[in-house]
Amino acid sequence: MKTLGIFVISDRHLEYVFPLAQAANREGLAVCIHLLGPGVHLVRQEAFDQLPDLARISICSESAEYFKVNCLLPPEGRAALVPAGDMARIIRMCDRQLFI
Repeated sequence: MKTLGIFVISDRHLEYVFPLAQAANREGLAVCIHLLGPGVHLVRQEAFDQLPDLARISICSESAEYFKVNCLLPPEGRAALVPAGDMARIIRMCDRQLFI
């Protein structure tokens, strides 16, 4: 199965993340969503709770700490808190990447 990586690096267009993940799933793609920088603010969105049902979620631990969203992170198993250095690994495991 091909994998689409959605890298959320900004908090400016968070409303597009959920529809993109849904569309990719409809096309038979696996989806990985990685939140970093201001993109970690996606955890504040109401639709965030539904994303782990559509995609594998990872969150940059340094960004979560910097933007003070640690207390809003989902329960363990719903998203992985990963070090910033893991982004290269996540990019390599995806067939296509999209940066928002």
